[in-house]
Amino acid sequence: MTIINKDILGPNVIYKKVKLKGTREVAEIYDNCLDQHVFQDIQNKIFYQNFPWYLEADDRSYQGYHKSPLKNYEITNHTQFNHLFYHVNDRASWSNYTPWINPVLNIINPRAWFRVKANYVASSHKSNIIRGWHHDACGDMKNTHNKGWPECKIAVLYINTNNGYTEFKNINDCHEMQNEIDEDFKEIFKESNRRIDIIKYRDSGNSSTKQIVYDLLSGSVVIDCIDWDQSFSETSDRSDWLNVAIDEKEYRDWLISSS
Repeated sequence: MTIINKDILGPNVIYKKVKLKGTREVAEIYDNCLDQHVFQDIQNKIFYQNFPWYLEADDRSYQGYHKSPLKNYEITNHTQFNHLFYHVNDRASWSNYTPWINPVLNIINPRAWFRVKANYVASSHKSNIIRGWHHDACGDMKNTHNKGWPECKIAVLYINTNNGYTEFKNINDCHEMQNEIDEDFKEIFKESNRRIDIIKYRDSGNSSTKQIVYDLLSGSVVIDCIDWDQSFSETSDRSDWLNVAIDEKEYRDWLISSS
């Protein structure tokens, strides 16, 4: 359910939805959500006026929090500043600078605020760093950062282009993990026949699975990435997933014939 107050969006807003593969969630994107002069006023105040930034803790790598989704793009010497406008646990009142971002807050229409903050990531000696997968809203931030609150909604406004983007997990991540497992299996089962099967599921839209199969004498080893059709996923409450299985030959033949 959207939390956006669409009645006060800018006149040139461009709206689109992006299905988050592997979930039942949808990301809503509102380009030009603010009038240009309103946006530039916020940008000028935050960038060029005496706006206080606070350095976050140096060690931001607990429990693999910043393990990069892509190899060779790990964050090193990561420096980030923030300004906390509001936090339900840490701040009894709003920041004195909150009026600067009121045009943004007015667009959002939540039942309650959990956290409002501005982030500033300093330039890095390494280009194209990628922060690890994480949930932006959670309970105890230090201990359960990977357990987002189901009722929370996240809104992000980019103040500059930052030469970056926001990335969400999708079926490509399943295939990446599948390939990593396959590299190990190529050595373990190097005497076995290896093949790739693409199987379309019946009565489930465009759902399909990509299977990397190693044939054994009495069965097979399968690395399986299931990609459920978007509409089928929403109505059946199913998510994309990775499965590794050892099947007897009779059972696998039955699975294929029943798909």
